[in-house]
Amino acid sequence: MLSTGPALGQDEAAFARARQEMVERHLKARDIADARVLWAMGKVPRHRFVRPSLAGEAYATGLCRSRRGRPSRSPTSWRS
Repeated sequence: MLSTGPALGQDEAAFARARQEMVERHLKARDIADARVLWAMGKVPRHRFVRPSLAGEAYATGLCRSRRGRPSRSPTSWRS
């Protein structure tokens, strides 16, 4: 993981900033330029789809587990 997002319990604005950082640092930096993908990744609240204890890692690169414990792909793994 390159970066972690806000800790659990922080406000939605902090998660929004983490989403935008993910788009800039992890997606655009890897030459992902499709405006629809960047828009969607900047809008989807990934922290709501993981266990609350992992919410701070929802916008980092690397594997993250969903609420059901299933592995979720990183924002850039589909492009590899």
